[in-house]
Amino acid sequence: MGCGSSAGVDNTSQSAPGYKGPIFVTVLYALLERDVLFLGTMDPYIKFVMGKQEWKTKVHKEGGKSPKWDIDNTFTFQKLLGHQDVIIASAYSENTITSDILIGEGAFALTSMRKGNQKPKRIEFPIYYRGEQAGTITVEAKFSVDDSCLNLPEIKAPDTTGKLIVKPNFARLSKNVNLIFKMSPLVTIRFGNETMSTSAADDGGTDPKWKDTIVFSRDLDEDLLVVEVYNEALIGSNDFIGRGYLSITDVLGLTENVLKDFKLYFDGEESGDLNLTYTFKTAEPQKYVGESKAKESKEQAAPQVHQEQQRPVQQQPVYQQQQLPPQLLSYQQAPVMQLPINGPVQNYVYPNGDSFTGDFFNNLKHGQGKLVFAYGGYYQGTFANDLFHGAGVFVSGDTRYEGAFANGKKNGNGMQSWNNGQAYSGPWVDNNMHGQGEWTFPNGQKKIGIWQNGTRVRWLDDQQNSIQAGKTVTSGFTLNSPSGLFTLSFMPNGQLFVFNNQTRFPVFSANQFTRPIFPPFWLRFDETGELKLIDATGQPYWVSGNTFGFQPPFVLSLGDDGKLVIRDALGQIKWYSP
Repeated sequence: MGCGSSAGVDNTSQSAPGYKGPIFVTVLYALLERDVLFLGTMDPYIKFVMGKQEWKTKVHKEGGKSPKWDIDNTFTFQKLLGHQDVIIASAYSENTITSDILIGEGAFALTSMRKGNQKPKRIEFPIYYRGEQAGTITVEAKFSVDDSCLNLPEIKAPDTTGKLIVKPNFARLSKNVNLIFKMSPLVTIRFGNETMSTSAADDGGTDPKWKDTIVFSRDLDEDLLVVEVYNEALIGSNDFIGRGYLSITDVLGLTENVLKDFKLYFDGEESGDLNLTYTFKTAEPQKYVGESKAKESKEQAAPQVHQEQQRPVQQQPVYQQQQLPPQLLSYQQAPVMQLPINGPVQNYVYPNGDSFTGDFFNNLKHGQGKLVFAYGGYYQGTFANDLFHGAGVFVSGDTRYEGAFANGKKNGNGMQSWNNGQAYSGPWVDNNMHGQGEWTFPNGQKKIGIWQNGTRVRWLDDQQNSIQAGKTVTSGFTLNSPSGLFTLSFMPNGQLFVFNNQTRFPVFSANQFTRPIFPPFWLRFDETGELKLIDATGQPYWVSGNTFGFQPPFVLSLGDDGKLVIRDALGQIKWYSP
């Protein structure tokens, strides 16, 4: 049986990488950050899954957080036609009383080994428990590609830098983390050192849809998308729904708009499916069309000279002339342009289809300019040594970033906004939101939070447990009890709840009203000590109730017993929730 191909010039594809062959996996050791035992030492083992194939290492008795394997630690998987070229690894601690305990889960792709490798390749990859990194696993892997697959475009394709364009479409979620209201799921994608997220599908529930476009810069050896789905939470951190994995092998042959549908997992169990479309735009198209064109390109485009000196040129073309994908056809048909060494240029077109207007110095973009990307979007601002560096504006898909750049990435303070009205303003490190920033929700509400490596860790105002009379807040406002066990949440639909954060069930609610209510909604704690819910009519549709004989000013607080309490200046209780 020969090889099928997922590559070509079709605009849409749903097949997995169409090559086959055996892969030999040797597990070496793990460095685990998460300890699942309160007493004693963990007995870890690793479970590997590729499609329907599974293999489990021996249990390392009392291996703890640094288990090693050196006996019976090699297994052979078969990469089959049409099957994903991703191996998922889950670390467990053996439990002889109940079920084994998941420590963390991760994956690695065969992309970098797809041509076959005689010498085993050492691979270290992270594992995660829900949204947090739980450690790393180190393996050695060797792949032997079947001879019948050697001429597939995805096998022949060179490894180049470029842009990876990802468009999450929809999900079918079997896990619902919000049993009272409809979930508002968002997608977070990790690729290399970058983490980016879509906007939240407001009230998308278990069938969310997105229209976002996320663009990653691909460096060599970056080949796996880690795709996570969360429910956007106004209380604490976002609720993890599931995680899936996708290699980029299918798009290295330059097929555009490849359609993928893959599984999501929560604690080792399926939690749904996610559908996305992705495309790879190479920054070095000359490597796909053969050596002669590459040499011609060097003469025509000086900015490519330093790259050609560092990397070997593809000796054989990946495609025959009649099979060229659109982005290579555009490259071959591009007009010959002579690049000046220094000075301004107008609409200079690069081999990959990008165009630049601005300043050059020593054959590099340097100074002010505008770079328009072939895949859509642009960067306008300051360049240094061919990279975004300084103040600039970056527009891609439905996002717009304005702020500081360094070494080609968002570094420093900046604001990124989405078309649905949500925005982040604060510090960035290597394209990731990182530090204390301000988040704007689609309804205009703002909250201050802490981000780490692109993921929000917490809201700072979650630490607040009282407010002074005279304050008015919009829907989305939260108030925590001192221990964090209970949270008051003023919901976007105008209802008010106090939740037990362990059970996620309400202990108090104001959700039954005597008249229809109309957005937008406000929560008003006025000077008389009354708590009021007010809608677009300007009139209250719920009040806490008024009593007299108390001394202002008043304070509203949430206690560790889940009770909302209004006290006067003498500490006397004016009102409390039932």
